[in-house]
Amino acid sequence: MKIFNICAEYAPWCRTGGLGDVTAALPAAIKAAESDTLVVTALPLYQQVREELARRDMVLESTGLELDLEVAGRCFQGRWFILDSESDSPVYFLESDELFSGPGLYEMAPGSGLNLAHRFGYFCKAAYASMGSLCAGRPDLLHLHDWHVAPIAWLNHQAPPDGRKPKSILTIHNLAFQGWFEPEDAPEFDRHGDGEHVSFLKLGIEYADQLTTVSPRYAVEIQTDEFGCGMEQTLCHRGVVGIVNGIDYSQWDPATDSALVAPYSPQDPAGRIACRQALLARAGWPTDLDQPIFGVVSRLAHQKGLDWVADIVPQLKGLGARLVLLGTGDEDLESTFQGLARTHPDQLHAMLRFDDAIARQIYAGADAFLVPSRFEPCGLTQLYAMRYGAVPVVNPVGGLRDTVYDGHKTKAQNGFLMQVGDSEGLYLTMARAAGVWHQQPERWAGIVAEGYRFDSRWRRSGAAYNRLYRSLIAAPNDELRS
Repeated sequence: MKIFNICAEYAPWCRTGGLGDVTAALPAAIKAAESDTLVVTALPLYQQVREELARRDMVLESTGLELDLEVAGRCFQGRWFILDSESDSPVYFLESDELFSGPGLYEMAPGSGLNLAHRFGYFCKAAYASMGSLCAGRPDLLHLHDWHVAPIAWLNHQAPPDGRKPKSILTIHNLAFQGWFEPEDAPEFDRHGDGEHVSFLKLGIEYADQLTTVSPRYAVEIQTDEFGCGMEQTLCHRGVVGIVNGIDYSQWDPATDSALVAPYSPQDPAGRIACRQALLARAGWPTDLDQPIFGVVSRLAHQKGLDWVADIVPQLKGLGARLVLLGTGDEDLESTFQGLARTHPDQLHAMLRFDDAIARQIYAGADAFLVPSRFEPCGLTQLYAMRYGAVPVVNPVGGLRDTVYDGHKTKAQNGFLMQVGDSEGLYLTMARAAGVWHQQPERWAGIVAEGYRFDSRWRRSGAAYNRLYRSLIAAPNDELRS
C-alpha cells in the first residue's frame, strides 16, 4: 500500500500548532500498523523550514524534479527536494522562492502582490502533478490535511477516469479554517464560475472520497448547526469518520525530556517535585508554595476560551490557586493578560510567547491544566498534560470529551469537566479541582494516576487509519461520494 501524505505543516520543520504534530506522527503510526506500507509526505519549503534545517545543520537533497505551473494566470517555478533519500518514509519539500519565502507559514513576502490562494493553489497543483515521481509510481491513496491541500480532491476528481486514479481522504483538523478566496485569485478551483467566493476546504469536502476528522465527538458536532460553520448540510450528506489523534510517546516522555530540570515517571515521580519547584521559581513565587498551580499552554484565541480564563484571574486568590500561562495570539487577549499579570502578580504569571521547552516545563510542573475551549476538534495539550502528570480541566467538547473522564459510568476519573461553557462554569470547575487538591490528596493522586494510565499512543489511531485506507482502496469507485 502506497500513501501520499500531503500537508501544510509537519513537525519539527514547520508548525503553528497541533496539525504539524499529527501529520508528522501519522507515517510512523501507519507503518507500525502495517510495516510494508510506504508513506510519502509532501509539504512546502517555507522560510521556517530553512531556518530549522540550518539550526540542525542539515541539508536537503535535490531530486532534479522541476515544474512550471500556472495559477491565476501567472506562471510559477518550483523544485522538489528530499530530506533523506534513504528514509523508508521520505519527506519532500517544494521550493518556490516567489511563493514560499514569506516570513511565516501563512504570511506572504511583503510587496509580492501574492496571497495564500496563489501559495497553496500552486502547491496543490504541483503535488498532484508530481505524485507519480515522488511516490515512485501511482499512490493508492492521497491523504489530504485541512483546507490548504483540500483542492487536490477536486483535481483528482477532474482527472480522466482511466482506472489509475488514487482514492482520496480529507482529514478536517479544524472546520473553522476554510480557505475562502476571491474567485479571481483561484480561478482553477472556482467550480461554479458564478463570481462567488471560493473555499478550498469546501472543494475537498465535496470531492474527497472519504472525510475524516480528529475525534469521534467532533465528527458528530460538525454535522450540527452549532459547530458546522456553514458546512453542516454537506457534511451530513457526506458523512464523517472520527479518529482521535494520538501523541508520540518517544517525543513526549518525562523520563527522557531534556527540557525538564529532572526526569521522572509514574513509577518514580520524585523528579516532578523538582519540576514543580522550577516552575514556581520561574514565576517568582515561593518554591514551597502549598497551593495548586493551574497551567495554560495555548494560542490566545476566542476559540480557546482564554477570555473565560482572564475573567477568573481576580478570583484565583479566593481559590487558593495560581496560574501560569504561556501563549501568543490575539492582541487584545495578550494585552488583557499582560495587565492582569501586573495587577495580580501573586496569582498569574503570563509569558506571551511560544516556547516549546517552557511548554514542557508547564506540563511537568503544573498540578492541573486548563483547556476551556469553546470547540476543540481533538486537542493535544490535555494528552500531553496527562502524560506529564497534570490533571486536565476542560470544557467537554470534541476530542476533550473523548479523552477526559469525570463522573463517567464505566471509566475512572482522569480530569474535571466543566458543566457550563462560560466563565462561571470554568470557575466552578477550577474550584472543584482546587478543593480536591487541598482536601483530598489521596483522591487527587488517584486522578493523576488515571491520567498517566490513559493510553494516548498513536498505535490505535494508526490501526484505525490503516483499516480505513484498506477499505477505501478496495471499494469500487461507484460506491464512493454518494
